[in-house]
Amino acid sequence: MKNYLDLAGVILVALNREGTITLLNKKGYEILDYKEGELTGKNWFDSCIPKESREELKNVFKAIINGDLEPFEFYSNSIITSKGDERIISWHNDLLYDNDGNIIASLSSGEDITELKETEEKLRESQENLRSLFNSIPIGIHMYYLYEDGRLVFIGANPAADEILTVDNMEFIGQTIEEAFPPLIETDIPDRYRELAKNGGSWKWDQFDYEDEKIKGAYEVNAFQISPMYMVATFLDITERIQTEDQLKKKIMTLEEKLEELTK
Repeated sequence: MKNYLDLAGVILVALNREGTITLLNKKGYEILDYKEGELTGKNWFDSCIPKESREELKNVFKAIINGDLEPFEFYSNSIITSKGDERIISWHNDLLYDNDGNIIASLSSGEDITELKETEEKLRESQENLRSLFNSIPIGIHMYYLYEDGRLVFIGANPAADEILTVDNMEFIGQTIEEAFPPLIETDIPDRYRELAKNGGSWKWDQFDYEDEKIKGAYEVNAFQISPMYMVATFLDITERIQTEDQLKKKIMTLEEKLEELTK
């Protein structure tokens, strides 16, 4: 039995009604960083649980052993090694009974998920940073997803998109690009967006003029794939810039005409 327990890739620990360790396999000693047999006979909570959660877990264990609380089949908590390092363990728990049906011990198997939790935390932080950037960037962003049937569906936008287009882009969510922005039907943009979502790449329009019942303006647009079947279009309103350039061109033309008259 001992050899079988030592082959297990998870912690196996048995506690009597007082929370004393009666069995701990090789994997458990490796993770806790004790010599084999060193923890046998010691209280699990006093020896292996961080101080801040020790009393709480003791009380929960006592309530379960006394039958006052339904046991948790699965749960996670931190344990502390001989060097004071904390590891996060995901537990599967069973109770052991005597012939009269009385609870006499607990048997738990635990998997060390510390690295997994750290990875999840880093991913969560990364997602929060991206979300913060997404919400604060002053460039409009539209996001699309390409379904297998060819529908390119609007799935989101950032706050700057609302400000630039002066509409609530939430109203477009779930609509195809043609339903959300009907004037695009007469252009090659929907097909180009589908190509980007499917095959990747990028595309840029230095000036794209758009007008419908709610939106009107000239925009600089960049479109690219962010992951297979997902693409985004970023845009800036360049209407005022175009108008300024047009006015400047007209003034230059007028000035050239006057100079030409003066030199006749």
